[in-house]
Amino acid sequence: MDKIMDESDIARRLSDTEGKLLNLAAQFCYYTECQMATLEQMQMVASTPKSRLKRQTAIVFDMVNICANYNLQALGPQVTRRCPSLCAELKVRTP
Repeated sequence: MDKIMDESDIARRLSDTEGKLLNLAAQFCYYTECQMATLEQMQMVASTPKSRLKRQTAIVFDMVNICANYNLQALGPQVTRRCPSLCAELKVRTP
C-alpha cells in the first residue's frame, strides 16, 4: 500500500526537484558558453566551411535565447563566474 505523503514529504520532493532543475539550467548555461567559444574559434579559422559556420551560429543563437529566459544571477556564481561570455552577451552583472 502506498504511503500518503504529508506536507513535509511534498516540500522535500519539491525542493529536490527545484534543485535538480536549477542544476540543469546552470549546466545548460555552461554548455552554451562552450558553444560560444567553439563558434569564436571557428570564426578565426579561414578554412571553416560557411555551412558549418552558419549551423554553429544558429545553434549558439538558439542556446543564448533559451538562456535569456533564465535569471542567471539567481543561478548563482557557478554560472556568473563560469560563463563570462554568456553573461556579457545577456548583460548580466557578474561578481
